[in-house]
Amino acid sequence: YFFLFIGTMTILSSAIFILYGVFLTILGEEAPSFVEFAQAISYSLIAVGVLTYHSLTLREDGQSSKKTRTANLESLRILVLDAEGSTLGTLLTTTLNRENPGLQLTPIPLKKANEEEPAQDDTLLEQIQDAGVIVAPWTFTMPNLGAVPLAVTQAIVNSPARKLLIPSNLPGWDWAGVDPWNTEQQAQQVGRALHQILEGDPVKAHRPMGVGSIIAMVIAGLILLGILLSFLAEFLF
Repeated sequence: YFFLFIGTMTILSSAIFILYGVFLTILGEEAPSFVEFAQAISYSLIAVGVLTYHSLTLREDGQSSKKTRTANLESLRILVLDAEGSTLGTLLTTTLNRENPGLQLTPIPLKKANEEEPAQDDTLLEQIQDAGVIVAPWTFTMPNLGAVPLAVTQAIVNSPARKLLIPSNLPGWDWAGVDPWNTEQQAQQVGRALHQILEGDPVKAHRPMGVGSIIAMVIAGLILLGILLSFLAEFLF
């Protein structure tokens, strides 16, 4: 990343120097010499080579890191449970599968306890028992709410797996200190939480910066970039 930064700054400062010389020539002022132009172009070519090499290296490292992360996520034995008709489980697994090629998670939709369907099967209960991490709405752990059959709720609660509960909205129930999230935000938060579990870090909510903070950072970055480019152009040329 250091060499990528230096290469990018070199190309930008060389471009500024060349454009500066071109404008001087157009305005009839004394322009930099041919040797100075050649020096700027040669610096740019070297920087392009540096950028290409290190970009390819980072790309290979990124692909290797994705494969390793996918293998580690598979070792977690993640089980995604969702209510039938909900899009959260599908969106979550699609996001995780896209970010980690080869993971191939599949959500398991569950019917409510009062529906006239088979309450559960032994395969599902075995999956819950053998899972390493169970991802499910918080309502699945509350038997009185009837979100899923009682046997499934008991299996989730009694499973030795780590439980990652989704604070889904429910009329009359509120979460202190948790902002109301839409389905896409819930999927993003769960994905980040799974990576935190994988890294052994405590699970924390991701709170994106506000518009004011982003604007302030952009302005500060532009000012810093201008200072760096001016210094680098003066140093090189």
